[in-house]
Amino acid sequence: MPHLKLEYSSNLQGTFSAQELFAACHKVLVDTVQANLARCQSRAISYDIFHVANGDPNNAFLHLEVLLLEGRTPTQLQKLQESLQKVLKHHCQSSLLKCHVRTSLRIVELPLSRYTLFDTY
Repeated sequence: MPHLKLEYSSNLQGTFSAQELFAACHKVLVDTVQANLARCQSRAISYDIFHVANGDPNNAFLHLEVLLLEGRTPTQLQKLQESLQKVLKHHCQSSLLKCHVRTSLRIVELPLSRYTLFDTY
């Protein structure tokens, strides 16, 4: 924990590097909410079937969801949100030139009692 899930429309493929985006997001998590880098996990999912706004093929979406264990202050969470928004804008600049991108960010805090980690290595 934390876990990041990036979902985006397939018309954005090739306009940004998910690996570079995740590396920047992990740095933000470590710097703003003292996340353990070794525990950060990120995944990306591209959707071929999507409909944004009026269905124009130049419309696109990019959504980042961050799951964190509870315990951060409101100030830390606000700083995290602001910093991740900047990372998304920076890493997706060429996406914004190609398409009309609806970008969103969701930060979810999970209760400690609802998360279990099974280390297998």
